[in-house]
Amino acid sequence: MFVLPKWIDVLRLRGSRGLARVSLLAGLLCGVMLAGCSRSAGEEDARAASTASDDTGYDPDGPRPKNFILISLDTVRADHVGAYGYERDTTPRLDAFADRGALFLNCTSPSAWTVPAHMSIFTGVEPPAHGCTYYQDVGRVNPRFETLQKIFNRHGFHTGAFTGGGFMSQRYGMFDEFDTFSSKGTHFADNLPDVWDWIDAVGDEPMFLFLHGFDAHKAYLPPPPYNTRFSGDYRGHYPVARFCKPGVGRPDPVDVAYVMSQYDGEIAAVDDVIADFLDELERRGILQESLVVILTDHGDEFYEHGRCDHIHSLYDELIRAAWIMLGPSIPAVKVRDHVGTIDILPTVLDVFGFDSPAQFQGVSRLAALDGHREARDDYIYSFTGRGSPPYHLSSVRTNRWKLITDLPAGHPNKNCPLCAEGSHSGVDMWLFDLQKDPGEEHNLAGQYQEFALELLSRIQNRIAASLKLGLDTVEPSAESPEDTERLRALGYIE
Repeated sequence: MFVLPKWIDVLRLRGSRGLARVSLLAGLLCGVMLAGCSRSAGEEDARAASTASDDTGYDPDGPRPKNFILISLDTVRADHVGAYGYERDTTPRLDAFADRGALFLNCTSPSAWTVPAHMSIFTGVEPPAHGCTYYQDVGRVNPRFETLQKIFNRHGFHTGAFTGGGFMSQRYGMFDEFDTFSSKGTHFADNLPDVWDWIDAVGDEPMFLFLHGFDAHKAYLPPPPYNTRFSGDYRGHYPVARFCKPGVGRPDPVDVAYVMSQYDGEIAAVDDVIADFLDELERRGILQESLVVILTDHGDEFYEHGRCDHIHSLYDELIRAAWIMLGPSIPAVKVRDHVGTIDILPTVLDVFGFDSPAQFQGVSRLAALDGHREARDDYIYSFTGRGSPPYHLSSVRTNRWKLITDLPAGHPNKNCPLCAEGSHSGVDMWLFDLQKDPGEEHNLAGQYQEFALELLSRIQNRIAASLKLGLDTVEPSAESPEDTERLRALGYIE
């Protein structure tokens, strides 16, 4: 039977929008029935499916890539990418690259903000396992975790990381054991000169390159001509640089639409920057022998649910992610399986023929590249938290259903005063039918209490399985003046 950690004093389930109070015993009974099967069944299915072959799928006997290039577009909403159906032509050049490879249409991020989302990509485990979950209470990842760079180092690859700094600095241990780490600015263009120098120095030897930029992060101030590409005939004077700042009121709908046009302008600008980079790699003959993964870590909210920015919720505008993969033997296919960015690491290792460590909670998705087989669903988990309400949130999502709860993500949140006082004793639940309600506006937890409790138990079991890894975070290094300045530029510090 699943046993709640002592610091989670869940005495009752609080009603939310008509949700009746019910005994936690019902939830724990569901936990008994579901214990141990939250993802393991899915993992077995994935392994079984990977033995199937099809001429249009991934060819395990085809050429393997020489290099691995991982590109993270921070704060880019998947539903603002053209390949994911956006009505604006924000990413025509990346869409063209997506047409050449695998496009994962239904992908969920493990978190609604940068550190835990990326930490899961690099470690293959979810936020309750690596522990770097809560904004304003972020530890340093335990060095005993396997990471992408450790694995590629062991296989003789040169490893280099070039990031936007701030929360993507070396402070949290995410980039330990990269041969080279550099951060000259928040945007991709700030770091590309050093990237090309590093690529030239590597020469013909195999490399793992991680490239990251905060280009689409607020403040949304795209350069010309991108700043007018989607703004239409707007004649207002809203101070976009002050959007979502403390003390700044909610703008009217016309101004919100203008702010979003500037966000889309930032995405269009980064589309050109990354496509130019990929075009040059192709001109040099590097792209043709590389596995390239382009991803987004989380999105931003523009008052769809009454708030702006990110971190604070687990609605789809924040956790729906993009995942594009192209390279030798990768077919051009649109993957409709429900996957997570946590699956990127085991999938990449599978492409290179490297073994995946037992710690991984993600699974390889190479079997999903068979475009003729039936799309497969799966339970994907997400977690977030901060120092003000809601202090912590957890969710489980399938292609159709999603449950969000304010269940803590396996570790106490030091910046949650109610948690310290022991008065945060209930769990709210929000259940959404995503097929009928893609905007997540109608909470069905009161109507489907038993099903909501079943999904709650899946989250509880997943947290319990994560904690069994037993690798707590360690104290991070002091924040450098450079980190502070980058965080101020990104709006985290006034």
